[in-house]
Amino acid sequence: MGADLIETSSAFRSTMERLQASSSLPLVDLYKDGSKWLSKEYSTIGIVSFQLGLLAILRDHGVQSPDYFLGHSVGELVCPFLAGLASEEEVLQYAVVRTRLSGGSIDPDMRLDLFENEPVDGFDYIVKLEQSSSDGESTRQLFVKRKHKDSSKDPSVVESFSMDGQMVVVGCSATDIDTIITTLGLQETRVACYNAPLGQTVSGAAFEVDILIDYLQQHRNKVYVRKIDTDSVAYHAIYLKVFREFLRAEFGKVRGQDSPSGAVPPEWISTSRNEFFNSDYMVENMLRPVYFQEAIELLPKGSTIVEVGPSSILLSQIKRIRSDFVLFSLVDRKESTSLDVSLQHLQEIRCKLLVQSNAKDDNDNGVNERSNLIWKKVDSDEQITSLLVCGDGDLSFSASIAETLQESNLHLTATVLEDREAHQNVYERSSANEESIASFDNHRVRFGVDVTYLEDLFPDETFDRIQFNFPHWRGKANHRYNRQLIDAFLKSASRLLTPSGEIHMALVQGQGGSSAKTMAEYRDTWTPNLYAANHGLLLSSVKPFEAVYNLSSHRGVDRGFKIGKKPKLFIFTKPNGSSSIPKRNQLCCRHELHVLLPRDDIDEDECTSESSEGASPSYSMHDIVDGDAVQSIIENIVPDGIRVEVPSRDILKKIDTGYETNMAVFMIVYCGDYKALCRDEADRYRHLAEIEVEKHMSLRENRKGRLISKPFPYYLLDSVVEDTSSYGMTKAKGQIQSH
Repeated sequence: MGADLIETSSAFRSTMERLQASSSLPLVDLYKDGSKWLSKEYSTIGIVSFQLGLLAILRDHGVQSPDYFLGHSVGELVCPFLAGLASEEEVLQYAVVRTRLSGGSIDPDMRLDLFENEPVDGFDYIVKLEQSSSDGESTRQLFVKRKHKDSSKDPSVVESFSMDGQMVVVGCSATDIDTIITTLGLQETRVACYNAPLGQTVSGAAFEVDILIDYLQQHRNKVYVRKIDTDSVAYHAIYLKVFREFLRAEFGKVRGQDSPSGAVPPEWISTSRNEFFNSDYMVENMLRPVYFQEAIELLPKGSTIVEVGPSSILLSQIKRIRSDFVLFSLVDRKESTSLDVSLQHLQEIRCKLLVQSNAKDDNDNGVNERSNLIWKKVDSDEQITSLLVCGDGDLSFSASIAETLQESNLHLTATVLEDREAHQNVYERSSANEESIASFDNHRVRFGVDVTYLEDLFPDETFDRIQFNFPHWRGKANHRYNRQLIDAFLKSASRLLTPSGEIHMALVQGQGGSSAKTMAEYRDTWTPNLYAANHGLLLSSVKPFEAVYNLSSHRGVDRGFKIGKKPKLFIFTKPNGSSSIPKRNQLCCRHELHVLLPRDDIDEDECTSESSEGASPSYSMHDIVDGDAVQSIIENIVPDGIRVEVPSRDILKKIDTGYETNMAVFMIVYCGDYKALCRDEADRYRHLAEIEVEKHMSLRENRKGRLISKPFPYYLLDSVVEDTSSYGMTKAKGQIQSH
């Protein structure tokens, strides 16, 4: 790793020489040798120093500081350097501390026994472990004794951790893995890295991880499983909490008194869920799980991503999370010349980044943006020319932006429901705000505007943006009336939009459903994206909303109202026929297909299906069982803009089905990629799919013709799959089948 660069790149070599001088590590010789990087003593140091060298090469080729940056586990060590919060030398010392723990304190032949009371035969050290309770955070003091892993255990031990660790990649959802861990009763194992919707890294005691692997191989033999060689160190595992104080002390030695510290800047997207940078950040980086998927989902749409490291493994995970990125790797391990082969792409990367930097605010997906003060369209550099503000309380929002809009030559129409007299009687600042808005040539105020009949009130006008902040049915209301309001508004507003126009709707925390963790939570929100889809609109983006104006009009009264800590702005657009919206924002509908398999042996690829009505065979048994055949057939009948996925399949044996053959059960999911998806339309796809699939294979009769599911957001698909698999995908003979 890097042997060529130490000879061919002056930027890389000078970085290694500089780091070597400050650390006394023989970095130049290590790179020339190249044989020691896989050892526990040098692997972390090699990764971090290599990253610092690549950053120097990028700078040398004109690629300056990125708009956003993040790291995965050890890869996050260089983030404080990019943020200006740590020097290169300090970052390398962080790597040394990690090596000191894994190479010295963790012995795979030992275990750690924890006691509440001091053992009579002594102890090795004392730890204070943090714990949560109904009363808040607290700590408890425990005595730690190192014992050989095979020795007998004292009955007074309250916790015990094996230091013989193992990490493994598992190709299924985190929820599924957590369920299996709980079912198996594993105490020292957890999901350590949340990498992608169907790809996680599990870390724990080696003997427990082996139990998990055995279970997956026996009961989920289609799930991808691969052990990771980490020299018996289970990074991010539960047992590392015992070393918290050791790490805190060691990382604390790295930073001098004058080293900068403070809030994590917005451009650094933490995968450790930390908001403040100091020595403890590095501790939590090792102890907490890695929330990689969560961080990737926060990046702006269409970003160019460059992986800075000794491989391009993270890019493969990113592809499973988002499909709208432009991805670059600096390293190609298949080539003998390593990075030199990829340097030819640096100019292309630099040009791409320069183009995107000008549109950073416009494409932002919610990171570091005052989204309500951006006057360009969400997917382009085109500035809006007309803005219609609906239901503007005491007109404070429109008054706060009027001057800025005038300077940009934008035309503002501010509206409220009340007539002028009623509005002035209710709101103290009504007249002042109206005068402020109307003082600009491009602006006007309209009273008596019902947002559910906009097309009647503006019959000959269209707008580039229509904005409705914190809609609410007048008076005390439940979800039903607020949903009716949103539905009617979106229907009316969609008719006044220019072809590339946008509807912006700010909602109180929890109302929009974008943060729901379960389907039940989502159904309990106002579900604005469902109503938008019914009127041909897509949810293009969800962003934080900063209310920088006077919040008034609480149920029609001149007083403020609460919007929670994290209000969101929902941006709806008309489909443009080609550009996909982020997967997280897409709506989905699902149904099941029950395919009768023609023979018992479902593993022979050469066996082809016998279609119904005597048609000739067309698909191999392997294609049917894996779902490839079904997906291929259905993809040919759905329109452009609708994506088909088959995220789950189950095999039922004929002894369980009541049929003479085995049965394959597939979950079919239709996703509104760049076309609005509503239930009626999706059910039409379901009907066509059943007709087309049955031309090639036989379907279970009593499962055809069932109405498709209600739409749900794509980010909940994992939980839908888990909810389904937790009780089995089908009922046969009146019994629920679990697999």
